[in-house]
Amino acid sequence: MNSEIRILCVDDQQSVLNSIKSLFREDNYSILTAGSGEDGLKILEQTPVQIIISDGQMYGMSGSDFLREVCRRWPDTVRIMLSCHSDTASIVSAINEAQVYRYVPKPWNNDELRDAVANAAERYELVRKNLALNAELRMRQKELETLLQEKEDYLQMKACMLSAFQNILDAVPTGIIGIDPTNLIVQCNTRCHQILCSNSPVISENAEKVLPAGLVKCMEEVRRKGKSVMRLEIHGVSYCAMGVTLPPEKHKGIVISLHRLDEI
Repeated sequence: MNSEIRILCVDDQQSVLNSIKSLFREDNYSILTAGSGEDGLKILEQTPVQIIISDGQMYGMSGSDFLREVCRRWPDTVRIMLSCHSDTASIVSAINEAQVYRYVPKPWNNDELRDAVANAAERYELVRKNLALNAELRMRQKELETLLQEKEDYLQMKACMLSAFQNILDAVPTGIIGIDPTNLIVQCNTRCHQILCSNSPVISENAEKVLPAGLVKCMEEVRRKGKSVMRLEIHGVSYCAMGVTLPPEKHKGIVISLHRLDEI
């Protein structure tokens, strides 16, 4: 992880910068230095940096102002502030306004500063992974929303097609009834309802229980032979019943059309 971490150290004292570079010489961090807040901003404009160590008191742009600007422009950086105990106002300002991750007092303890940087590196990596995960989750959510919208559009199209198909069947002057392999009625157009004189829907009903005996006989013959043409009477009116097996034939779904003989 350290090989991916670049640290920018900002201090107007070269001796401080040299000490920090020496402290992390054996680590795999890449160390950049700047002698002022203005120079630090120029470096950040050119080079990605993950951790910033800045003095709180500098000539020109103060450490608090520098870190505040960094927070505004590069909020993903982890910011560490070096400052004397007496500089309470700058410390509080930096913590509140620049969202400083850690304050290390001057003169610093080497172990404390190294621990602060190590923790900052872990924090940066954790935040980076969290951001990547959130981005992936947003992408997956968008993909899911797209799929759901496509599914909804498809279902709406199918519903429109089924509605149009039903309107066509209802407009046909011939009675049409569809029966599935388990003898459940799955289709019955308006004309067929009129022929059967049915006051209640017959869809999903067992054909053997609700259809006239002649239609049941026609259905049974279609089951045996694959097709049937027979004359029958329903409520005193003569019809020609024509039944066929729907493909695939092994499923034994059938459709029967009823043609009134005095209208043929």
